[in-house]
Amino acid sequence: MREIFFSTSFIGGLIVSALCLAAAFWFADFQGLLDTLIDFDPLFATLGLVFTFIHIFIRNARWVAMISVRVSYANALWAQGVGFIFTLFMPLRLGDGVRAVVLAAIDKVSVWSSAMSVIVERGIDVVALMCLAAVLVPFIGIDGMPASAMAKIALAIVLAMVAAWVALKLIRRFASVRVATMAERLKEEFTMTLRFIGQPGVMLRVGLWTLMGWIVGVFRHWMILLAFVPDATLVQAAFLTIMLTLAISVPSSPGFVGVFQLVGQQALVIPFSATFDPASALSITIALHLCLLFTYTVIGLIGVAITAKRMGEDHMIRSIFDRARAWKKKLN
Repeated sequence: MREIFFSTSFIGGLIVSALCLAAAFWFADFQGLLDTLIDFDPLFATLGLVFTFIHIFIRNARWVAMISVRVSYANALWAQGVGFIFTLFMPLRLGDGVRAVVLAAIDKVSVWSSAMSVIVERGIDVVALMCLAAVLVPFIGIDGMPASAMAKIALAIVLAMVAAWVALKLIRRFASVRVATMAERLKEEFTMTLRFIGQPGVMLRVGLWTLMGWIVGVFRHWMILLAFVPDATLVQAAFLTIMLTLAISVPSSPGFVGVFQLVGQQALVIPFSATFDPASALSITIALHLCLLFTYTVIGLIGVAITAKRMGEDHMIRSIFDRARAWKKKLN
């Protein structure tokens, strides 16, 4: 544990968080930010929090549907909860890998199958995100955007891709698993997962859960937008959903702190400057992030408490890393 908190990736993540937070607050008027945070509609804010919980439950149902063996919905949810805790406090989205390890420890599924379902899940999200972006293009008036706005959005996408590439390089650089063995097993599991998801019944379930998840995800953002800006539209919420999904998909800072605020703020201000100013946009992203952190913490703490008993370990976090190291040794 000590080596993680003193690692280059963790310290680098904290620096990224600090720089992004500083930039987000630099763009906003502080007094305007305070006024906006105080003056919001509690009904819409509560609905946003409720939709955040529903969104997590839907995504968990999709994850269960993607795994080739029958696993308990509750076990998957608690494994996700443990992953949430790691996502909040660790860099590089370690929570995704942790939930795969935890599910394999408390249910009848291999680590490989569990991990591959997470990887394929991310791939499905990318496809869904691209489809939503294609649908939105005619509605957000891309042609009418100033050239500077288009350049900033393009730059943000390029930076996200570069950050993802750097993160993958770092992971590959410091991984101790033999690449040849890992690649062969990944290919086998990937083929099996795709074959399973390709079954008509499974494909239908996964597709429906994905559609429902994205609809609820857009609506949870819309509710928070309406809590601060009554004139906010569904199209603006959908565009914000796309940009925030890109932001939190890139392995970066613990809990997405800073990255979430800066990307969300600019995603509202750049294309929709007539509706949002930097202060109101930052207030919205802070509220959205608080909803996300609250749901992650609640489900995460419950997940940690339950899985610790299931795994029979007093020091569960240390146990998770020990299991991960043991799994890697089997490949060597």
